[in-house]
Amino acid sequence: VNPATFWMVRVQPLHPLIAASVGLFLALAAGLINHLRPHPMVRQATTWMVGLYAFQIAVGALNIWFKAPIPMQMFHLVMADVNFISVIAVGVFAFAEGIEKVESRPAPFSEEPVRRATWKDYVALTKPRVISLLLFTTLTAMIAAQGTWPGAIVFFSVALGGYMSAGAANAINMVIDRDIDLTMKRTATRPTVTQSIPSRDALAFAGSLALGSFAILWAAANMLTAVLAFTGLVFYVVVYTLMLKRRTWQNIVIGGAAGAFPPLVGWAAVTNSLPPLALYLFAIVFVWTPVHFWALALLLKDEYAAAGVPMLPVAKGDKATVDQILMYTIVTVLVTFAPFILPGVGWTYLVAAGLLNALLVMKCLKLRKVVDRPRASGLFHYSMIYLAILFLVFAIDRVLVVG
Repeated sequence: VNPATFWMVRVQPLHPLIAASVGLFLALAAGLINHLRPHPMVRQATTWMVGLYAFQIAVGALNIWFKAPIPMQMFHLVMADVNFISVIAVGVFAFAEGIEKVESRPAPFSEEPVRRATWKDYVALTKPRVISLLLFTTLTAMIAAQGTWPGAIVFFSVALGGYMSAGAANAINMVIDRDIDLTMKRTATRPTVTQSIPSRDALAFAGSLALGSFAILWAAANMLTAVLAFTGLVFYVVVYTLMLKRRTWQNIVIGGAAGAFPPLVGWAAVTNSLPPLALYLFAIVFVWTPVHFWALALLLKDEYAAAGVPMLPVAKGDKATVDQILMYTIVTVLVTFAPFILPGVGWTYLVAAGLLNALLVMKCLKLRKVVDRPRASGLFHYSMIYLAILFLVFAIDRVLVVG
């Protein structure tokens, strides 16, 4: 585009991504507001807000289909004003008098006084141990996409932006799950439970991380990368945490897609595209997730049961869980071999995938034979090593083949 062109024309190619970003933000806002302001009037307002924006997206699509006649363009602009009014209305209802502010509920009684938060508490909000493996898939996907070192600036910027986005999702998750975290021993001392970090401050921190992540990823890479990272955040908070986690044992199957976005973020950061090979990486993490988390759920089933979270071992029992783990292990094996059929993937990856899969199947079969904590723990910890080595070897293979 000619730099002398009017700025609105220059940003026109980004319009679909901008529209997607706004839609994701409204979905996130609607989910959080409905949780934090549990009132029928608020729920009705957020439903109208999301519904009107969905209608606006449809109007935009029709504009493209009919090559944007002037009357439809004008209607599209009017609908933008209506959407803005709906957002204002949600804010008015959410902060109206007499509506409970869930985030202001006091901390549970404790003999120890609430201590002042430190920087370590804010780091804990982001769940760095959980993020590390996801971030590793992002960075190795960058190298795999480029076929060589992508450059220090983009590499470390995506590492920072990816961490901030995942950290924001985890911080919001802690605010939402504060009530059930209180009932579980391993989560009862989280800063959102003890209120050493008040829920309102945790949400402000998460919002700052999300906004900073979007800006960094857009500036250092491209807007597609920023939107993909934000999509993963919204999917984790809205689809997994708010919609599925407390309702169905399939929560981790569908909601686990949130953890499969990091490879897409890494690939898009250096190519500004999502070819089939990038989608295969998404699929690998997606089908691996149930194996990993259900092994963990076997270890924590008593805590999940006490909290009322219907994880598979709680809802269906150990045998059904192990059967599902074995089924998803078989699917994982098949999906990890699939990239080899595409050009640009060599024998190094195929051999490594074969060895890693053989050990994964072996550990699953041992667990199926005798379901106990040591074998469930062994599968859980190996599954993390499995994914890390698989992505590392994939990146090395791509450097050897493409670089």
